[in-house]
Amino acid sequence: QRSQQKTPTAIRTTKIEGKISTRIVQNADIEFDDAFCPDSNVMGDYVGFGESVARVLEASRVSVAWIPVGMCQGAIEKTIAYVSKREAFGASLASNQLVQ
Repeated sequence: QRSQQKTPTAIRTTKIEGKISTRIVQNADIEFDDAFCPDSNVMGDYVGFGESVARVLEASRVSVAWIPVGMCQGAIEKTIAYVSKREAFGASLASNQLVQ
């Protein structure tokens, strides 16, 4: 018979340290040891743990992948604006072959 109360050892989390990207998103390894979740607390249709996790990862990976694309696009736009109005040695930086 499972206990319907969460015990301190039923669910353990360990923060993932040393990430190189998306540090604002907090990630952790989650371990379940005979943890109980009543049916009333299940979110959405339960299709199995693996499939549920796969759905979340599939949806979030796309968002995470587009973050650096947007950052790069913003950097390019700022750079173009800067070199277009900045002058050095009597000419626009944008006219310099190295910048082009």
